[in-house]
Amino acid sequence: MATNKAELRRRMQHIREAVPDVESLSNRIVERLLTEPRFNAGFESSPSAVWFVYVSTDNEAATHRLIKALLHRGQPVAVPCTDSESNMIARSIDSFDELKPGRFGILAPEAGGPEVEPDLCVLPCVAVTESGDRLGRGGGYYDRYLAGHPGMTTIALAFDEQVVGAIEAEPHDQRVDYIVTPSRTIRCG
Repeated sequence: MATNKAELRRRMQHIREAVPDVESLSNRIVERLLTEPRFNAGFESSPSAVWFVYVSTDNEAATHRLIKALLHRGQPVAVPCTDSESNMIARSIDSFDELKPGRFGILAPEAGGPEVEPDLCVLPCVAVTESGDRLGRGGGYYDRYLAGHPGMTTIALAFDEQVVGAIEAEPHDQRVDYIVTPSRTIRCG
């Protein structure tokens, strides 16, 4: 399976690099997410619900605007960082300006900020299926985090080209509940 996942990662990375106008497509994803009734009329829109949002890098679906918009509307926001044992944790932020280049060059809050328990997790993907199988970069950070924090709503952000027919899932792989692309919102399952 690892070989197939590695090959799919390579193939999808080339596809993602060829996506035209990442900024415009990312803006459409963010607008869809911020206006989708199922994410804005339930507990996720509660002033106390914590949104755990990845901080985009490279050619991922961009989340900087999403994080800023959530903070602007007063929504509690947490972003990922890793502890000394390379475990992912959710740290609360009050401003996007708190983020500094961290591990792997990804923006993260400095150590010592408050760790929180999120209600909703917005996560990246290299590829994802309509049934919710997700292929990440291969480090297993989100799979381990989600396994240790069951019950939160999970949303993968993807370009339409990243939604594929099948991914060979392994027992430790965690499925997502929803996929948001520039053109549609998919309820997985």
